Amino acid sequence: MQLSDLRTRVRYYLREATANTWTDVELNALINLAQRHVAFRLDTHFLTQLVQVSTLSFASVNNADLPSTFLKTLADPYNDSTGDVYPLKPVQDAISTISETYDSNSLFVNKRVSWITNNDLYIRPTPGSTITLSFPYIKYPDDLAADANESEIPDGVVDLVIIKAAADALIKTRQLQDSSLLLKQLEQRIEMLNRSVEK
Repeated sequence: MQLSDLRTRVRYYLREATANTWTDVELNALINLAQRHVAFRLDTHFLTQLVQVSTLSFASVNNADLPSTFLKTLADPYNDSTGDVYPLKPVQDAISTISETYDSNSLFVNKRVSWITNNDLYIRPTPGSTITLSFPYIKYPDDLAADANESEIPDGVVDLVIIKAAADALIKTRQLQDSSLLLKQLEQRIEMLNRSVEK
């Protein structure tokens, strides 16, 4: 869906057919933040347009930078040549065993402070030779700026972006009851969609 259409739909929830309280620029910013929120919360099953694969190389060092567009993992890193998979583990689980002998196929990623923060990917032990891995991940949705820009959030779930952007706008104008109702609807729909994938 194009940015202009997203904005029109947000204005519907705000009961504002034309720019009155909210400028286009302000709504664009809320829509872009809402895209990231929805992409972070939804199961990867719904985000095929955001799937990327990055190449990470570990040589004498034991860490590699994650891509700057990294939002969340899609699957464990893997070695194209050997087929070996390198399972991820949270850093809090790895710290307690950091002095122990690690399986050569163990990786872990730093605990992330928020969904905007990127960290490095670490491998234990430090490899004696270069290991090159493919890292599948979900990228941040591209920010929308021009009216004709198309959202990378699929049409089937893009309504969630609209609801989130409208709810955030209502919070800023202290319409807390209306915002709360929208946020409750958003949470219920995300939970329902994610549960549908688990079955």
